[in-house]
Amino acid sequence: MNEPPKRRRYQFRLRTLLIVVTLVAVPCAYVGWQAKVVRERRALLDSLKAAGGGAIPVFHYEYIPPPPPWIRRVFGDETVEELLVPPKTDEETMARIRHLFPGAHILVGTRD
Repeated sequence: MNEPPKRRRYQFRLRTLLIVVTLVAVPCAYVGWQAKVVRERRALLDSLKAAGGGAIPVFHYEYIPPPPPWIRRVFGDETVEELLVPPKTDEETMARIRHLFPGAHILVGTRD
């Protein structure tokens, strides 16, 4: 009685596994980084609104800031043309605003 040959399971090397994990980790890290940027922008906008400021969406046609990358739009990010910042905003927060909203005009005042 001849037994049929046993089928070998698929085998791979540890090097192959490390390469595949790296190739999957790089896009995941990029998506996670973009999601973090969107969360930070949203949290900053919420704190500005609570302090009497806020965001002015794109209305003017003279200057339209570039839209955020498509992955951030998937996460709900939006283009902000102008930010209304309360007068008592400290320099650290202003630097954070300039970093998170590089294309936006920053106005100092309140909504009243």
